[in-house]
Amino acid sequence: MKIYFCGSMTGSREKQENYEQIIGYLKSFGTILNEFVADKVVKDYEPSVVFKRDYSNMNSADICIADISIPSTGVGFELGIMYSLNVKTLVLYDENMKLPSSLPRGADKFVVKSYKTIEEEKEIIKNFIENL
Repeated sequence: MKIYFCGSMTGSREKQENYEQIIGYLKSFGTILNEFVADKVVKDYEPSVVFKRDYSNMNSADICIADISIPSTGVGFELGIMYSLNVKTLVLYDENMKLPSSLPRGADKFVVKSYKTIEEEKEIIKNFIENL
């Protein structure tokens, strides 16, 4: 299974350690198309290179796991693409943080869940994948 993970990279790295744990966990279910989301240091690539790489990865994804706890234009853009591609998508957000935008939380094609702990987040992911 090819998994695309969405998380804030340039807006804030506040959830970077969480992303690292989740991407590590997701590896037990398949191939992560964009592990670099969890990198401690975000590399600065030419925007057109980022778009081509990410768009190609999104087009080959079987599923998408997105954490929208931190507002991110990039994650919103990725979710719009996943929605139009009909990729099965799990949207997650941390209840301990500010409530994220209503738009992705209201998308009828997405499964949307909140979590309080990393363990709860992993359990939600496991259930989502097992019920595909």
